[in-house]
Amino acid sequence: MSHKKPTLEFFRKTAEAKGGNISEMAKALDCDRRTIHYWLEKNEKFKDVLDQVNESFVDLAETRLAANRTEGGNWVSFTYKLTELSVS
Repeated sequence: MSHKKPTLEFFRKTAEAKGGNISEMAKALDCDRRTIHYWLEKNEKFKDVLDQVNESFVDLAETRLAANRTEGGNWVSFTYKLTELSVS
């Protein structure tokens, strides 16, 4: 497995392609999930990128739900919890 840190732009593209899912990102970047968590801990820019990607997916989901409601679609009750990565 490679542990070479990608460029910020490549990290962003990978995060977008994998929906911010760290396990899927690790596979695509040929590294361990712990390595990504390390990058996030040590580099605020990487954390900011992942936060932005995750927020964009939440926005997209909310927009689609609102459109479904406006178009008279059936509501499906669900609960989701957006958790923030906490690094100690």
